[in-house]
Amino acid sequence: MHRPSSIALLAAVLAALPVQAARGDEAAVPQGRPFQLALFDPAQIVPANQGISGVGINLLYGKNAFLRGVEAGLVNNVAGDVLGAQWGIVNIAGGDYVGFQDGFVSITHGKLEGLQTGLVTLAGSTSGFQLGLFNHTESARGLQLGIVNHAVRMNGIQIGIVNIIEQGGWLPVCIIVNGSFP
Repeated sequence: MHRPSSIALLAAVLAALPVQAARGDEAAVPQGRPFQLALFDPAQIVPANQGISGVGINLLYGKNAFLRGVEAGLVNNVAGDVLGAQWGIVNIAGGDYVGFQDGFVSITHGKLEGLQTGLVTLAGSTSGFQLGLFNHTESARGLQLGIVNHAVRMNGIQIGIVNIIEQGGWLPVCIIVNGSFP
């Protein structure tokens, strides 16, 4: 089975960015700056209270209001929503996330739709796939694959050494596979 490469995923995300504006949703789509270069906040080109619609490079730590595009660096912090991809040691999204988030620690405080990978992955809710040593979400629809998987509510499958579904799982704690399809 052919797995999509990171380049193909990135191309798909970037190709989708202008679609909303082309449909006439300009007022609903926040416009950000096309390029961010940050040493650390506030030593960055685009201030933290503005968003990025393009590419962000955070050498040590960068923070912005939203992201529509791609961001890479040691610590990437977006206060609001993300549509795109983050790669870094630590990735934080304060709002909802649509796309791909990859780091040692990947955190989405809102709803994650897509793929989240890392040693530790945390999301408010997920619709998609979490892959990490430790995965946590309040509400999941999809797949968690890791050593320890934890969901308060689940509509899908967990595969790992320890799988915990607090409400409605096949078992509250199960080894190898656990799931729930309410």
